[in-house]
Amino acid sequence: MDAELEDCFRAQQLSAQWAFALPALAEAMAGSATERELKALFRQAGQSMGEAAVDVMPEVDTISDLEASLNAFWHVRRWGRVALDERKGHMEIVHYAAPLAAAFGESSLVWTCGLLEGFYEAVLHALGAGDGLAVVAESSDAEGLVLRFRFGR
Repeated sequence: MDAELEDCFRAQQLSAQWAFALPALAEAMAGSATERELKALFRQAGQSMGEAAVDVMPEVDTISDLEASLNAFWHVRRWGRVALDERKGHMEIVHYAAPLAAAFGESSLVWTCGLLEGFYEAVLHALGAGDGLAVVAESSDAEGLVLRFRFGR
């Protein structure tokens, strides 16, 4: 992505009232806790978000229904979109354009992605997935615009 276009997109992802505060908060947090502790904290917050989201989402019967419901949920909140893909033994979750890098800085993605791990795990468990299944971040592109997760054992 062209740098000017990316800057424009990032500016639209985050409201001006938080654009200067959240990176400072991330810096302070990174200086006072380990990446593991921060990821656990963000994962816990994501689980709370996911539990609240399930209450406002319609019932779903298929992966396609779930993907559409999640995308409607994210669209209203300007949190990008998601693609779900059933694979042998797991589900791939690809989240596009989450505002995490814009809000907290690209260097924080290693722990802020815990927010989406917790969110998706809570949603999937609320829909009946087994407790032994977990969502784990697998990768992100350099700008944090594409975050890949794996849901499985």
